[in-house]
Amino acid sequence: MTTNRTDIPQFTYPVPGLNVRAQCVGGSDRPVCALTNCLSTPSSLGGLARLLTVEQREGACLRALEAHDVPASRARLWADSLTGARLGRPPNGAIGSLTLDPYQLDTIGGMLEGGGVMALSCGLGKTAPAILAAVQMAAGGRLWICCPINAFPTWRRWLPELHHNFTEVRIISVDSMHKAFPDAATGGVVIFDEVHMLGVTKTARTQEAHRIRRAFDYGLCLTGTMLHGGIEKTLSILDLAVPGLARFANRWEAGSYFNCLVKKDLGGRKVTSLVRPTGPNKEAFFKWLSFGCVSLNRHSESVKASVSIPNQILHQIDLGEPWQPLHEVAAELALSILEDTGKLPHAAEVAHLLCRSGVQAKIAWLLEAMRDNDEPVVVCAEYTDTLDAVETAINEAGIPYGRVDGAVTGKDRSEVQRKFQAGEIRVFLGQMDAATVSLDLDRACISVGIDHTWKAAAYDQFLGRTLRRTQQRECNHFDLCANSLQSKVVARIREQMDFDASLAEWADLKRTLDALKQAV
Repeated sequence: MTTNRTDIPQFTYPVPGLNVRAQCVGGSDRPVCALTNCLSTPSSLGGLARLLTVEQREGACLRALEAHDVPASRARLWADSLTGARLGRPPNGAIGSLTLDPYQLDTIGGMLEGGGVMALSCGLGKTAPAILAAVQMAAGGRLWICCPINAFPTWRRWLPELHHNFTEVRIISVDSMHKAFPDAATGGVVIFDEVHMLGVTKTARTQEAHRIRRAFDYGLCLTGTMLHGGIEKTLSILDLAVPGLARFANRWEAGSYFNCLVKKDLGGRKVTSLVRPTGPNKEAFFKWLSFGCVSLNRHSESVKASVSIPNQILHQIDLGEPWQPLHEVAAELALSILEDTGKLPHAAEVAHLLCRSGVQAKIAWLLEAMRDNDEPVVVCAEYTDTLDAVETAINEAGIPYGRVDGAVTGKDRSEVQRKFQAGEIRVFLGQMDAATVSLDLDRACISVGIDHTWKAAAYDQFLGRTLRRTQQRECNHFDLCANSLQSKVVARIREQMDFDASLAEWADLKRTLDALKQAV
C-alpha cells in the first residue's frame, strides 16, 4: 500500500502491511505522549492529524491536555504550536558581548513557537543559540537546564547572562530529575541538553524528562548528533520538545510509514523488528524531521557561508593482519574462559573481550606515531582497563597527559581541558562516553580510537572534540583495529548505526558458543 498523510511530507514508495499490532508486547505499543495519542487516533496512519480540520485538531489537543492537568494557557500554547505558528520576535543576534553567526540566527528563527529540537553538528556552538531562543520565548521567567553532569561547567559559564534574563535559573543532572518537582503553574523554559543521551520512552529517565516538560511553557531539546537513536528515540525527543509533534502514535506506526519493519525468524518464531531507516527511507525520514526540528551540519551552505571548518579524514589502522576467522578466535577465547571458570561465557561477554583485545600492539603503534613529533593528541578508549594500560605506557614514556573518565567531573574535568588547550600536557586521554560531551579540544588535529563504543552517537561526539568551528587545521582521526569484530564495530558506528545483537556478527558468535555448549 501507499501512505496517505497530509500533515507530513509525502513519499511514494510502498509500505508493507505487516501485522505490527500483534508484535507489541511489554507496553511497547503505548503512545509517546497523551497529545500524540490524541492526534493519532484512530490508529490508521495519520489519524486525527489527517482527518480533522485545524480547528477540530486544536479542540482535540486541548481536551487531551486538560485530561492530563496541563494549565489552560499552556494547553492553548502547545495546540497553537502544532498549527505551525512561528516566533513573532526576530532574534537580535547577540547575548551580552557575544554576537552569533548567521547560521546560528537561522537556527533560532526556524524554531517552532512552542520550542523545538535544535540539532547542530558537534562543535558548531548550540549553547548560545539555545540561550537566545529561550530569552526570546520567556525572558523574565524561569529557566531550567537538564543536562549530563559533565555538561555542568559549560552551562555554569553562562550563569551571569542567564540570571540577567531569568528570575529563576536551575541546572540539574538528568540522573537527578526524579528529585525535581517544578511548580506546574509557573511556566517558563526547560532545556534538555545532549538529549540523545536520554533513552527511549519507556526508560525511567526519559519518563522523568517528560514529566518535567509538562510544567513548562516551552521546551528546547539540544543535540549535536541528530539523531542516531532510531525511530523510537526520535519520536520521544520530538514530543519532549513540543508535545504532540511526533504525530505517530508509536514506533510501529512510524516504522510502517518509513518502511523500517522487517520480519525475522527467531528459533522458528516469526517476529517483526524495527530497523533504522536506510537508503531512500533514511532520506524520507530526515526530510520529515526537518518539519519538526532545526538541524544544521558543518556541510550545509549556511554554515559554510558563516565559518570555515576544515575537513576531518578518517583512517582505519589494521594491526596484526591477516586476522584469524572470527568464529575461531571466539571459540578459543570461550574455551579459555571455560578452563578458568568452569563456565562457558555468553556471546556479549565474548564480544566485549574481543573488542578490547590487541591493546599492547595499539599502544606500540601510538607511541611510535608520536615519537618523532610534538603534536598534541586526543586518545579515547571505551574500556577503563584499556585506559589504564595506555596511561601506564604514556607515563613511562615521560609524556605529559591528562585523563578524563566517568570518575572525573566538574572542576577536575575543566582543568584537564584547560591544561590541554594551554599546551601544558600533550595527550588528552579520555573514556569514549564520559569524555565526549562539552569539551573543546581543538588544539589537537589528531585523534586516536584505541577501542570503541558500540554507540554511534558517542563516536560522533568523540570526533567532534577536535573538529570545532574554531579549528584551523585539517583533522585526522585513526581507528585502531586488531580483529575482524573490531573492524565491524568501526564500520557500523561510522555509518551512524549502533553495533548491537541484531547484526550477523553477533549471530555468528552466538552460533559458535551454542556449538561449544553442545560439544562440552
